[in-house]
Amino acid sequence: MTEASAIETTTSSTAPSHLAQSNCSSKKYSPSRFNARATAPDGSLILYNAYSGHCCVIPSSAAQHAMQLLSARGFECGLDGLGQYLLKAGYLVEAGVDEAMIWDVAYAARHYRNDSLSLIVLPSEECNFRCTYCSQLFERGTMAPHIRAAIRRFISAQVPKLRSLWIGWFGGEPLLGYDVIQELAPFLQDATRDHEVSYASHITTNGYLLTPERVQNLLKWGVLDYQVTLDGLPEVHDTKRPLKEGGPTFARIMGNLMEMRRCAERFKVRVRVNFDRENISSLQRFFDFLGDQLESDPRFEIAFNPVGKWGGANDDRLNVFTDEVLACQAGLRDQARKARLPIESAMRRAKAGSFLCHATLAGGFVIGADGRLMKCTNFGIMPKEINVIGQLLDDGTIELDRTTNLKWIVPFYNHDPKCKKCFYLPVCRGGIICPAARVKGFQPVCPQERLHIRSLLLEYWKERLATDGGKHLHVQTTPAETRELQVLGLSASDGI
Repeated sequence: MTEASAIETTTSSTAPSHLAQSNCSSKKYSPSRFNARATAPDGSLILYNAYSGHCCVIPSSAAQHAMQLLSARGFECGLDGLGQYLLKAGYLVEAGVDEAMIWDVAYAARHYRNDSLSLIVLPSEECNFRCTYCSQLFERGTMAPHIRAAIRRFISAQVPKLRSLWIGWFGGEPLLGYDVIQELAPFLQDATRDHEVSYASHITTNGYLLTPERVQNLLKWGVLDYQVTLDGLPEVHDTKRPLKEGGPTFARIMGNLMEMRRCAERFKVRVRVNFDRENISSLQRFFDFLGDQLESDPRFEIAFNPVGKWGGANDDRLNVFTDEVLACQAGLRDQARKARLPIESAMRRAKAGSFLCHATLAGGFVIGADGRLMKCTNFGIMPKEINVIGQLLDDGTIELDRTTNLKWIVPFYNHDPKCKKCFYLPVCRGGIICPAARVKGFQPVCPQERLHIRSLLLEYWKERLATDGGKHLHVQTTPAETRELQVLGLSASDGI
């Protein structure tokens, strides 16, 4: 039996005996179908709700009471402070609430919006690196001027209808097409500001060309979110992520990041560490080095991704992890934490919507350097008849193959009884954290996070002990409820 099957719902067979009293109201409550739980070694109860994304630790002194409140039989009574907390965080729902229907509506509202665009723009499909595990083909270079002009026309026509626009700069290496970003980013920022449209922008870059001058310009243009990859110390990183001509890259990237630290502006850098069987044993020394360099700067966050066989020419020579991935990530987080590095939470991927693939959105497209409209950024190996869904025309209009686009955005879970019943549905969304398998007609495997949710919850408990809690999702409570929670050692702001 998997961990997930053992704890899919936070239910107890014992109803709260003290609740059948004269002060009970007519409302009846039941545990959410999206709950999961684990018990910590100290008796604390770790709760997680996949729909709200909330995760918390109930101290051992209140764990039994919480389990009574979360009884599968439900109860009919007024809620005390802990009950209100569980209700507002999503662990309790009013009896009779159809959570499946609520999820269906939430899915449609997020995936089928006509007032939102999520565009990944490829300023250049060439790259100055030749990473050993890369699957891209580098068939096209920098985006031509007429494609840039077409993007401007397209945005000008669409922005009056929008409430939000998200732009991701990707490649290849997007900074090889820096002149494209220099032309388009200020325009996008101005267009959204003029029409009072919410705007956010991200860039995934290898960091080699991320010079201080470019950082200042990118920040000025509203690019506040970055991903840069470092796979270890120079002797490791430079063998895995060398220049196209074969030269080293670590020192230049690290120098750019250190210059970035000198900026006073607000931004976020996700330092991605790709690990496999070859480099994992050497990463502790890398974390110690990085901890000394970053000095716990909260704008930099370390995340760990397993190298996969992603369809590249070197797949047969890659020494990758398979079933051990979550255990490896947990060990790496422990090592990084000891080096005083800010790390991505163990529960980050379990937060609903945090890793939403843009390809599953009706308004989610990749715009290639040649104006092709695609769904998946892994366009080097994704079959063109599946991935290419249209073309951006010179006049700013698009030709769209709506049938192919529908294959990416259909709610697959509605055709999969197992997925429809799963507590993890709001996160996995029926196997579309990466929808490629579904689109190709295959049955996706369940995410490791879902199968081993108990292990992740226990790691979250350890994170809370080490960091005094990741408090990002706020639950509003009355002053009286807040005082009661404080007695229990809880805060209204607890959660992932």
